[in-house]
Parts: sequence; C-alpha cells; structure tokens
Amino acid sequence: MISARRPARQIETIPLLDVIRILAAWMVLAWHTSEHVGYRLPIFGSAAIAVDLFMNVSGFLMIFHYWERREKEPWNEPMTWWRFYVRRSCRIAPLYYLVLLFLVAAKFTPNTATESTALPTWQWLLLRLSFLFGFFPHESTNCAVPDWSLTLEMQFYACFPFFALALNRLGAGLFFFLCSLLGALCRFSIGYYNDAAPGLWVYFGQPSILPLKLHTFAVGMVIAWVLVRGTQELKSRWFWVAFPVYLLTCKENFLWLLAAVYWTAYVACRLPRLHVRFLNLVRALNRMLQRMPLRKTLADCSYGTYLIHNIIIALVLTKIWPPLANGQGSLWQFVPAFALNLCLATLLSYLLDLAVGRPGINFGKMIIRRFAAGRPGAGGDIVHLSK
Repeated sequence: MISARRPARQIETIPLLDVIRILAAWMVLAWHTSEHVGYRLPIFGSAAIAVDLFMNVSGFLMIFHYWERREKEPWNEPMTWWRFYVRRSCRIAPLYYLVLLFLVAAKFTPNTATESTALPTWQWLLLRLSFLFGFFPHESTNCAVPDWSLTLEMQFYACFPFFALALNRLGAGLFFFLCSLLGALCRFSIGYYNDAAPGLWVYFGQPSILPLKLHTFAVGMVIAWVLVRGTQELKSRWFWVAFPVYLLTCKENFLWLLAAVYWTAYVACRLPRLHVRFLNLVRALNRMLQRMPLRKTLADCSYGTYLIHNIIIALVLTKIWPPLANGQGSLWQFVPAFALNLCLATLLSYLLDLAVGRPGINFGKMIIRRFAAGRPGAGGDIVHLSK
C-alpha cells in the first residue's frame, strides 16, 4: 500500500509538459512534411525522437495521476485499475476510431505488406480497432497514419497498474534497471527501423511492441516517482548498474543525446547545491510557460495533430507540392508546406477535440461514476493532467 505523505490535491496542468507535447507533435509533423517535399531537416534526423518524448511524458503522467489519486483509488484495488483503463481508452480510442473509419470510407488504406501477408480490409480494421496490430510485424507500419505508437501506448496502459506496483515495491533504481535490461536484451534480438540484420529473432518496421520501449516509458515513471517521493529515491545503487545497461538500448543516435540529458539531470539531483538550482530553474521555466498564449489549447490538439497530419499531406500537400526524393527539395518548399500542414492539422485537431476528444473523456467519466458508485474510490475524479 502506498503511504500517504501528503493529501491528494487537484492538478490542472503542468505547463512544461504541455509545451513538450506540443513540440513533439510538431516535430513529427515537420519530419513527415520534409520527407514529402524532399528536404533534409538539419536539426534532427528522425521523428522517432519526438515519439520517445511522448513516451517519457506518458510514463510521467501515468505515475503522477496514480499518485494524486492514491487516497481515493488505492493502487492495489482492481477497481482502481478498471477506472484507469476506462479513462485511458476513452481518451485514445474515439478519435482514432473515427480516423480509421474515414480511411476505410475513403478507401485510403494502402497495404504495404507483401501479397503473402496482406490482409483483407475487415481483418486490417479489426486488428486496429483492437490495438493488436502492433504484434504483427507486417502491420506495424501498414497504415496511412502513424498509429504504431498507439498500439504501443495501449500495451503500456494494459500493464501500467502492475508496473506501478512494481515501482513501489522494488524502488526506482531496481525498477529502472530491470526495464533497461529488458530493453537491452530486445535490442539485440528484435530488429526495427533499418536494423534487419541476419540472426535477429524477428523484425518490426516500427518498435510497436512494449519490451522494445519499456525503458523509455520508465524514464518518465522514475522522474515522476522522484518528484512525488523525494530525491532519496535516487540513492539506490541500482541506478549506477542501470546506466551502462540503458546505453545498450540506444539504437538510434538521438538516444545517446537523450541519455546524456537524463544522466546530467540525475547527477544534478544527487548534488545538493545543483539540485536546488536545477529545481529553481525548472520552476522558473514552468512559471514562464504558464503565461504562454494558447498553450493548453495546443496541448489538447497535439494528439489529433500527430494522428491526422499524414492525411493532410496525402490529400492536400500532394496536390500542391508533388513528392520529391530526399535531398531534391529546398527550404523554400519546406517552410510553406510545413506552415500549411501545421495550420490545417491544428485547426482540424481543435474541431475534432471539441467534437470527439472531450466528449470521449466525459463519456469515460460518466461510465466511472455510474458503475463505480458506492465502491472504494468513488466520489469524484481528480482533474486530469493534460494528456
């Protein structure tokens, strides 16, 4: 059972996380737009770094939600798990299902698998409605939208209550080591992206199964755990063992940069003088971002922006800028294409959030109120952090 160090309180938003979500969605949009116009972005070489940031934020928020609700919703109660599943499903599924129905209705379901592995449309749709397509190597990239991260996210949600209990039981250091160890073992046995070397057990076009990215979610979980429990959680010697193991999971170049950022922050939090300065810097940044115009609105739109921007590329940008091979486009082609894609994706995402996203969240709350009345934890929801 989690010990209550302070009473649960309501949290509306964390400005810094809002901005990270906005920038991550825009980074994915920028990368896919640059691929279309054939312009090589000089800042980062892949949209994967943005998706990893989403995973960090997701791990952080899930632990933070759980901690804030710990008194009304004890972690070891199955009813708490049920509420969690309802909340997350009603946040992710409604908009995704609407996008899938649009793709089917518009006959915009290109099948990139070989003839021997191609699925009929109804099977393709069923796998995606169930979020199980990530377990099928040929289906991890077989969609017009980047939904491979959604199946990964849903796998994380399915296991999260057990991860939270394990984190509380084992401590942050040992938990992070075990997650990193699993990631390292999978790194050298399961191929993804451009790694299809002989001798690997299986190859996925995208890292669409949880063991490949659990350590990435774990980073956010550990950060949240240290925030709510205190820096004494960082004293575990398991962190020093986890450090070299985590480096073994760094398949992409940008992960080395992220690893450097994580471990610089770890050292800063371990040293008393640096710890105070580091926290003051984060607090000052958070206060500054609190006044950022449209921050909350753009953060709420980030999921929709991520989900639909490829459709805009296919239906709108293709008619204005024909696809070019990488290196054939220019900055002057990229900038207006990016601006148009961003404006259209944000506007449509805002409308979809009003029409589908928020009603879906409210529907989840209604289900919880109706079926959890009189059971442990009933009596109202904590206002949810923007995720």
